[in-house]
Amino acid sequence: MESYLIDPPADVIQRLDDLLATPKFAADGVLYSGIGDQVAREAAEAIVNAAIAKVRDIIGEPTNSTTVLEIFKAGLQRLDLMDTEDRERAACHIEEIMDCIGLESSQGLLNAFVYGFDVSDLAP
Repeated sequence: MESYLIDPPADVIQRLDDLLATPKFAADGVLYSGIGDQVAREAAEAIVNAAIAKVRDIIGEPTNSTTVLEIFKAGLQRLDLMDTEDRERAACHIEEIMDCIGLESSQGLLNAFVYGFDVSDLAP
């Protein structure tokens, strides 16, 4: 896994705080129907919020991509999402964190979580 120092934007803490305050896994009124069971939805949201909080705690100091990806990996392993749409939504929430901090790649972590394998492994 390639590791590099993350250079977050100046407003990274505010962006992460805003993301923390945003509801997750709720129906979006368009395509995503959300996690119907409130207890399961709250549990999934708590896991994603914990990942956001952990990233927020370390991003003020020099932080490398591997450290952040390990936080994501630990959180994703705790999610018990059987539905592909819910796994895709979890990956979208991780991508939102990545956007906030300026992390460009999950290095296959999100593909492996959503689809069970890294699609880059298919390339010759």
